[in-house]
Amino acid sequence: MMENLHWLFYAYGAGWLLIFGYLFWIGRRERHLRRKVAELHELLNEKWTPKKSK
Repeated sequence: MMENLHWLFYAYGAGWLLIFGYLFWIGRRERHLRRKVAELHELLNEKWTPKKSK
């Protein structure tokens, strides 16, 4: 029984590694999407903001 205990720790470690990898991937994706939304927001502001004539 005790000789197979190390496999339990490997599986536990692999599970946490997958969870942290997924969270890292989600965080990168969120930052990318936030940048894209900010770009679109700026584009809309430029296009729809009335220009002041001199």
